[in-house]
Amino acid sequence: MACATDVGRPAPVDALITLGKGYEDIAGMRRREGIEDDDLRTDIRGLAVGDLVRLTLRADQAPTGETVLVRITGIDRAGFRGALAGKPASKSLADLGTGFALSFTADHIHSLPNGRKANGH
Repeated sequence: MACATDVGRPAPVDALITLGKGYEDIAGMRRREGIEDDDLRTDIRGLAVGDLVRLTLRADQAPTGETVLVRITGIDRAGFRGALAGKPASKSLADLGTGFALSFTADHIHSLPNGRKANGH
């Protein structure tokens, strides 16, 4: 499961769960609907530190999530680390401010901003 914390502090694996929040499993949703997005998978493989991605976050009690921009701050075998590029608009995510640190996998990436390819191309 993905995790979150304030910038500069290590994140326990269940930090988003502790906050009553989580990520939408975008890849799982696409598979269930029979959607194959080869271009997105290729773009995700080309991501680098500094790139922006869109993730959908949701609070446990919220019926829908909010798609937010995240700047990638690290990449390793386990996945990606990033920081929120802006404060979420929804009340259910109000305690996650700009710079809030997140750890996530490729399965959580909704899209790249404005259809941009990795590394701004």
